[in-house]
Order: sequence, then C-alpha cells, then structure tokens
Amino acid sequence: MKLKPLDVIRFIVIILILLYVNIVNNSSAQDVTDADIKAILFFKFSGYVKWPPEISINNSKTIECCVMGTGHLSQLLLNYDAKQMMNKTVHSTQVSNADTLTGCHILFVSSSEKRITRKFLKLFPENQY
Repeated sequence: MKLKPLDVIRFIVIILILLYVNIVNNSSAQDVTDADIKAILFFKFSGYVKWPPEISINNSKTIECCVMGTGHLSQLLLNYDAKQMMNKTVHSTQVSNADTLTGCHILFVSSSEKRITRKFLKLFPENQY
C-alpha cells in the first residue's frame, strides 16, 4: 500500500503536535514527592478530628502545629505557617523538647526523633491517643 503525500504530511503533523504537547507538559510539571503528599494529608486529616469541647482549638482562630525533628517532611510542615485550614490560620513552630509543647494542637514527630517518641506518648493518658 502506497501512502499519499497528504497522508504523510498529516502523520508528520500529528507526530510534531504530540512531541510539542509532551515537551510542554514535562517542562511545566512539578515533581511531587512522598513528603509533599504526606504534608498535605497531615493537614487534611486533621480537619476531620473531632476536638473535645475543652480543647482550645474550638475557640481559637489559629491551629498550633508543632514540628519536632528535621527532614524534608518537617520542613514542608513548617512551610504551612500562616496558611488557612478549617477557617483557621496555621501557625507552625519548630520545637525541641517536651517543655516547649505548651499550646500545641497538633504535634508532628519526625522519624529523626524516634528515640524520644515513647517518652512523648507517656506524657498523655492512654485514652487520649
């Protein structure tokens, strides 16, 4: 079967369009890491928490997010500072020990701090986590 010149031109045009679309999509796409997704889910899921009435978050205009440890995910969570969530402003703070946890609504403990996770869990009654 012999191809007509018009068919060849159409084929070339289609290939060029596909190549152009692929190049444009790749140049504008952002690489999303696992840490990016975890940071988003961390805050999204916290919106579904049913806070007890005595917790100050119910009457507060801010959500106090404390981040302990280092790493990419910790930095992403700290970058949420001043963003809106659940009609409240997120205030993300780096903390270094249990003494600085006063006022935290949400605590993220990075995997770099595994050695102290059990110590933190002992601070809370069993029925609170």
